[in-house]
Amino acid sequence: MDKDHLSKEEARKLHMKEYKKVYSVLNKEKIKEASARYRRENDDKIRHGVYLRAFGISIEEYYRKLEDQNGTCAICKQPETKKHSNGTVYRLAVDHDHTTNVVRGLLCTKCNMALGLFADSAILLNRASEYLKEYEDNCNVPSL
Repeated sequence: MDKDHLSKEEARKLHMKEYKKVYSVLNKEKIKEASARYRRENDDKIRHGVYLRAFGISIEEYYRKLEDQNGTCAICKQPETKKHSNGTVYRLAVDHDHTTNVVRGLLCTKCNMALGLFADSAILLNRASEYLKEYEDNCNVPSL
């Protein structure tokens, strides 16, 4: 880009771009702290946008579903136990049909990962269930 042939607006934009690069390098920690503070203070606002874009539901709909499930996983009926590095507990994951994008429920990390490992296939999950039942029957293992 030839700086001698830029319009005033193009020159201003180029200057701002260069300034932002230098500023971000010199103020990396300040920017990191401000970003973390914003995320903490605006978690619901951020989640609302994420849930709306990814699943077509609002944060209010998430909270209604969470209340309907008594704050527990739709499969194991337990609260989430996985924690972030800062010690806060993860939110239940929004489980959805990957073909239709219809939200099915909220799942804990373990159940959500398990469904994913079984490719969300009821057939595979039934086979796994039958396999475990066969073992329990053959070994006189009490079921839950």
